[in-house]
Amino acid sequence: MTNKILPLLFVFFLLSVLIRIPTLNRPLSKHHEFCTAVSLRVMQIWDAAGIATYNFNPVMTYPNAADKFINNYASGSGKMLDEQGNYYYVSHPPLAYYVPYFLFQLIGVRPDVLPIQLFNLLLHFISAVGVYLIVKQLIKNQNASWFDSAHHDQTALAGFVLYLFSAATLWFQSNTYMSDMAVQPLFISGVLFALKYFQSGKRKHLILLSLFIFLMTYTTWLGVFFAAGVLLYGIVQMKRIASPGLFIGLILLCAFLAVSLTLFQYAQIAGWDAYREEVFGRFSERSGMQNGWRIFSLQWRNIFSNYFTSYFPLLLVVLFLLRTKEFRFDGFSKVIGVALMPVFLLHLVLPNYSGHDFVSLYGAVFLSIVAGIGSQYFLKKGKSFFIAALSLYVLISIGHYYYVNRPGSISQRGDRYADYKDRGIAIGQNSNSDEVIFLLHEKPTPEIIFYAGRNILRVANEEEARQHLQKSSASTGVLFKKIANNKVDVVKRISE
Repeated sequence: MTNKILPLLFVFFLLSVLIRIPTLNRPLSKHHEFCTAVSLRVMQIWDAAGIATYNFNPVMTYPNAADKFINNYASGSGKMLDEQGNYYYVSHPPLAYYVPYFLFQLIGVRPDVLPIQLFNLLLHFISAVGVYLIVKQLIKNQNASWFDSAHHDQTALAGFVLYLFSAATLWFQSNTYMSDMAVQPLFISGVLFALKYFQSGKRKHLILLSLFIFLMTYTTWLGVFFAAGVLLYGIVQMKRIASPGLFIGLILLCAFLAVSLTLFQYAQIAGWDAYREEVFGRFSERSGMQNGWRIFSLQWRNIFSNYFTSYFPLLLVVLFLLRTKEFRFDGFSKVIGVALMPVFLLHLVLPNYSGHDFVSLYGAVFLSIVAGIGSQYFLKKGKSFFIAALSLYVLISIGHYYYVNRPGSISQRGDRYADYKDRGIAIGQNSNSDEVIFLLHEKPTPEIIFYAGRNILRVANEEEARQHLQKSSASTGVLFKKIANNKVDVVKRISE
């Protein structure tokens, strides 16, 4: 990057942060912010009791005796439980928790809502810079007649802006943090070095590609699909790539090491049988198999809907360019192989999981690369036209972002953003650390649990609460119920 470009990228990024100020440090409540609550819960427990206490595993049980043996959104099978009564969340490998946790430890900051959002914003900037570098890499040796190499900086800048200001990236790389979002800069880095390797054949690019496959796979299962997509493309292009044997061996080795490390680490919690049951249960749920194949077609409709609602301005640009006969560029098949194929494989194998709109975040990479390169089409019409088109896109995306993520204190559905926080704090303030917390009839949300700082057991009646106390090391509990205006009320204190 030139000294002129980097400050410009940072200015655009600061503008994107300014747009999000109304939603930063707001009480966790909507649009998958429960993911942030789950991640922070893991890190805050580590911060309170020490990460080594839990063998570096993502624990979901607060360190009070009264919180033991309460499964709040941790284990689907109910078996990811150690001998001390701590539950663990093992749906993803642990790297996405490690990086912010150790960073916060290093700078002396307690894991909380604003710090994790600022960390997520940093990942957003890194991701957008990665898209800039990919677009610049792709246009170096273009032979198409409509390419002008003198405009490579503007073309790459367009890719950066298109990615940065998409409504989905503005939200999911800010307010919502989980392994699914933390993997994005690793995914983009993997795409960059895959393209570099397939273009140059240099071993240093292959080594960096393999490193990012390991890091991706140790973050979330997208890494497995990325490795599969890159391998498939490499096998199809076997005669054109350098050191094919080394390429296949390194990719498989790094993916295998990350998966093996995760399996070994999580099996220490409750044994291989318990972890195997958890893994197959999660796979059955996320693939849709447990509900029969009827869910398959339903979730594909949801997937297409998510892409439309997340990226409709960007999709319009890409569809327009693809219909233009002049729009062809060298390396298009490579981009499909390393940026689109892994995401398609993920959607194909895990359609139920892909029905969550945050999974569409991965598709932003391919769309931004294609639209960024296609911006040369608009540059041919003049610099003023190019700036006007890009500005219009940014304005539409900002409006789209605010429409979905309404600023203020009331959501689009009329709910108060502070409801979960107020209820969680009320529960925490009206209970003692040696009392088991029970919630009558209602299932506590991850946000309520996070703000209460306690595990909360849903019960149907007082007798069920007493039965839990008989099995618990705690002898007393407090029973809450929901009342008007989303507040909570202490029903009574109970004992064995």
